Amino acid sequence: MIGRAAWSHRYRPALAVVSVLLVAACQASASSPGAPASVAVAATPPPSVAATDTAGPSATTRPTPEPLPTSIPRQNDIPADGKCEDGHACLGLLKPGAYQTQLFVPGFSFTMPEPGWENIAMTPGAVPLFKLDAPGDQIAFFTQPRLTKTDGTLDLSAPLTVDGITGWLAAHPDLTVGPATDVSVGGLHGKRMTLEVAPTSTAHYPADCPVRTCVSLMQSRAPTWSWDWGTSSSEKQRLDILAAKDGVVLIFVDSPDGKTYDSLVEKADEILGTVKFDT
Repeated sequence: MIGRAAWSHRYRPALAVVSVLLVAACQASASSPGAPASVAVAATPPPSVAATDTAGPSATTRPTPEPLPTSIPRQNDIPADGKCEDGHACLGLLKPGAYQTQLFVPGFSFTMPEPGWENIAMTPGAVPLFKLDAPGDQIAFFTQPRLTKTDGTLDLSAPLTVDGITGWLAAHPDLTVGPATDVSVGGLHGKRMTLEVAPTSTAHYPADCPVRTCVSLMQSRAPTWSWDWGTSSSEKQRLDILAAKDGVVLIFVDSPDGKTYDSLVEKADEILGTVKFDT
């Protein structure tokens, strides 16, 4: 699955059928739901003990939980050797030069102007490019999106078109969205906008998101691959929504803590300026 993977790595590629890490973590428990609970029966104390024990049970003090941070931590477990994830094709370490994607529909070519990037997996629905000197920063290409509510369930209220997705995001109560502007990338046309979590948002899905606010936005599911996307406290993203032959192509430029957003956008524009989608 190309997705949060319990939010420790935003887009770790892995096969959908073997990598539902988040669901597995949420379902893990000490006992089976259907098993009867064991009941401890206390023996009646002797009269001499019962007569003298008048203080009652002592209160147990529970520690106050630490508040969650507002900034998502940088990932420190992203492989930097360009090795493909098991079961996936990939482009590996992206040295300066020209590249053509495999599997992704529609396919596209691009030119990498500098070292320091990698692609460790791709599917028909996702191609993430990770920046190695700023772990977590990425340019992510997606297709076949489905919109989600803040609890992770599907939201069918908007058409999956450039205008439909743009309007849905602009009206989202948990987002601060910049103005939508016209954009063209690689021969495809659509809208560009910025996304951040609204200061008033209290959304928190999935439950193990390690920061205060987490907003689920989109997902895609296929028999052998899947991806999930959202945003969180401190995160800053730019999104291109492009009209393609069989739907839309999404391009996210994502800085997890927002601190590298400006420099990331500058590098992304240089790369995206070389993209050519297959026609």
